[in-house]
Amino acid sequence: MKKFLLFMIMTVPLSVFASQKYEFELNGSFKEITKTLPDKSSFSSLNTFGAFSDNRGNIGKYECDGIREAFKNGKLINLNILCEINDKDYDKFWMKAERDTDKSGGVGTYHIIEGTGKYKGVIGKKCTYAVTFFDEIVFIRAIC
Repeated sequence: MKKFLLFMIMTVPLSVFASQKYEFELNGSFKEITKTLPDKSSFSSLNTFGAFSDNRGNIGKYECDGIREAFKNGKLINLNILCEINDKDYDKFWMKAERDTDKSGGVGTYHIIEGTGKYKGVIGKKCTYAVTFFDEIVFIRAIC
């Protein structure tokens, strides 16, 4: 009976922690170099970098690079973005972004593809994110 109670005490908190949602925010600067075609569609290279924080008390920095293509009305054709998040303990994770809304913002999906240290447990997670832009500033909130 003691072994059973000890087992329950040890596994219940772990299962509760494992089922908690992982949430994070990225806030930073946004740089874009755009080429506009005669039909008014566009091709852009992107770079965004700034501050990272999550619901586990971690803080750090992030940087994302990639490309996006959009129709003349701003609807995305293609988005290929890779982000690297680096926390104050120098643990990292990497994720790829997907979104098919318009280039002014919207809701998309992050796929966490790799991680070190404490982030090994989030590898393979799929996260829903919302992104908003204001001039050269980007605001992102994600829930996995």
